[in-house]
Order: sequence, then structure tokens, then C-alpha cells
Amino acid sequence: MAQMTDKEYVSVAGVASALGVAADTRARQVGYLCGNAHGLINMWARGKPDRYPSTMPLSDGQRSKANQGLVPPDGGQAGTPVSGEWMEKVWRYAPPRGGADEPYRLSDFLHYDPDARPPVSTPGTQYISPLDSGSALRFSFGASLSSIAGTGDLTLGDFDYLKNYYPCVALNFGDGFVRCITGTRRFGEAGPSLVNLPVSALLGFAAGEFEYFMCGCSVQQTALGVPPSAAYVVLPSERPLRDRIVVSSGRVLDVYFERVTPGILGSALMFRGEPVSDYNPAGGIVPDPGTGPGGSMPAYRYLNVGGTYGRSTASFSMRVTNPNMKAVSIPASALKASVSGNLAGKTTIPAPIPALKRFKGEGSVMESAGSISLGPGESARYAVSWPENCCIMDERNHTVQLGDTRRFNAGFSLLYNSGSTTVRLGSVGINISNYDV
Repeated sequence: MAQMTDKEYVSVAGVASALGVAADTRARQVGYLCGNAHGLINMWARGKPDRYPSTMPLSDGQRSKANQGLVPPDGGQAGTPVSGEWMEKVWRYAPPRGGADEPYRLSDFLHYDPDARPPVSTPGTQYISPLDSGSALRFSFGASLSSIAGTGDLTLGDFDYLKNYYPCVALNFGDGFVRCITGTRRFGEAGPSLVNLPVSALLGFAAGEFEYFMCGCSVQQTALGVPPSAAYVVLPSERPLRDRIVVSSGRVLDVYFERVTPGILGSALMFRGEPVSDYNPAGGIVPDPGTGPGGSMPAYRYLNVGGTYGRSTASFSMRVTNPNMKAVSIPASALKASVSGNLAGKTTIPAPIPALKRFKGEGSVMESAGSISLGPGESARYAVSWPENCCIMDERNHTVQLGDTRRFNAGFSLLYNSGSTTVRLGSVGINISNYDV
């Protein structure tokens, strides 16, 4: 049934039809239709009978003062974030009961919409990970102050009772609702009614799961913190406005390193194009099927660092898979690398990677990539270069002078740095030498 948007359709027969009231004697009674004894009125509709002492059609302002015919729960208008009982309460519909103070008005059904929805609902369970640290969870409380008079759905700005409250999200860390954050506009002010909760403000807590509750707060607090001394109110909704925020402790990405290839510094090919170390899960040096100098021995694949070929850089090809249920995008500028057990016997300070490339399919052709970007379950091959000199730096990033022949096993780690959190995306063991093959 469409909205009743024209006064000529607001009739006993039209209202009975819109409500689906059975066609009997009572269906022709204004008191029966407006008093909701039939229980068929959609309480979330804008155009429905309200309790107001006037026999004339109500204005939008009068409807707002009547709170759109809805009544907040007892105790729900003076709650505190540390108490959970009031959060379980919901608003109810209070139809007129007749008489001079609450007369029946058939005109109240103007703009009645049988399909109208509650003015606010939760966005559901929210999942976050360290990859989201630069973003914010967005809680929408709808638009305040309807821009189109007579729209079917109510907004929180349509309730005079709520006009001086700010949208608020209260968080429970297991021992009560001990943190909260509000939006910048009251429900009585025009514009979007939003709360943006920075993910970085949540990642510092040890808890892996939070409970959140959406409500109204009489005091503005736009940074997550201890709840201010204020009044907190339940908002009109179909069910309590509470759900969970889950901090994912699972894998950010699956990274499988395939091999090490000679890097390029400027326009010069590093290591004179000599082969370098393959990744070997067993930890040993992988011999090349060819022969070494003079044909007397296998040509081992070493990564030369220092010695004849000077400073080093190298590139790993790797297969990256997104195991998550949502897209992941990590900018190249946030990727760093570190080497442990290097020629100096140290672990280097994480340093920005020089380059990130993405393979076109399974071939060897690559293109520059500004990020590792993968859809849910998607897999792709990338190449990442490590920082120059990372094998010959100490823990203070000072260059170490190398001796003649060195061979060792080191560990390469690819890191994601969000500014406040560092996440290890993957690591690989490599065989390194400054031996001239």
C-alpha cells in the first residue's frame, strides 16, 4: 500500500483499507481506527494518530512535540553508560484514547506509510584489523531534520524530545561501558547525524571484542574517552541498539615468497646479472644446475653483498592472497622491510621498500603498483625490493665494513606500518654471500 499523501484519500474507508482492517462495523468507526485497538498501525510511520489536545490537523511542529506518538521507556531518559539495564528498553507507540486531551483525528493518517522503517538501526557487527588503523567506523543515525516535509520515514530530528542530544556510541570493554564518543551535530540540527570512531583508538586495547551501544548524549565529546557527566537516552528503534566490534587476530594477508632475483639500482644491473639466492624452506643453499668457474663445481646461487659488487638491493617475487571476507589495500608507502641476522649480525631498523610491482598474470611482465590491493579471496603475484644496504647495516643503520668471503643465512621480513601499528605480513629465510661466483 502506498503512502496516503492526499487529503481526499484520508477517509474512513481509505484508512481502513490502508491498515488492512477487516470490513465490519468497527472499520467505519474513527475511534477504532485511530485508537489502534486492531494493532495494525505501523508505529514508525510519520502519519499516524498522535496524542495531542487539538481537533485540528496537526502541524509538523505539533507532531514533533508529541514525539510522533511514541513514548520513551521509563528510565531510558536518564541512563548512564556504565549501567546496561536501560539499554535493553525500547520505545512504544501510544495512540490517542479520545476525549478533549487526546481526540481522534482521521487527518493524522495523512502521509501514513505502512512500510515505514525505524529512524535508526545499528550497522551490525563490525570487524576491524590492524590494516584498518587509518580508517574509522562510521555509525549513521540517519539525517536530522527531514529536508522534505511529509516523507514517510521518521528521522531522529523529528522528535522534540531528542533535539538537544548528540548521537553517541558507548563502548563496553568487558567491565562496563567505560568509553564513549559523540558526533558534532545535535539531532535537532540539520545535516548528517554521524559518529566516526577511529579504529586506531580501539587497537590499543587488549580486548579482542567490544560491545557498542548507540544512544543520545547531552554533552558533546568528539574523541573516544571516559563518558562525560551527562544524560544518556535510548533512541527510538525496533530493538536495542547494541552489537559488537570484533578485532580480527587472524591473518592480514597470506604471503608466499617464491624466489630472489637480481635487483636494479638506477640503470645498472646489480651483481653483473649473476644468479642470486633462491628461497629454500630447508635452509640450505640451492645449487644451480649449471657449473661454477672452470666447470669444476655447481654454480651456487648467492646474493652478493659487498665485495666486488658493492652495495646490494634485491627483489622478491611473492604470491599474495587475501584470506579475508573484505577487500584489502595496503599502499606501497606503508610497506617496510627488515633483515635479521645480517652480515653485521644485527636486525636492521625497518626501512621503506624501494619498489613494488605487480605481475601481469603468471608471466614475467610486471607493472608498477601503488599498493597491494586484493578483493576477498583474491590472489596475485607481486615483486618487492628490499632497502639498499640492508644486509650491511647495524641496528643503528650504520654501514658495516665487510671482510672478504661471507656466507650466512638471514631472515627477510615484509612489514606493514600504519603509523601507530606495525604488522608482519610475511618472512622468508635466504642464503646470502659476498662470495664472487
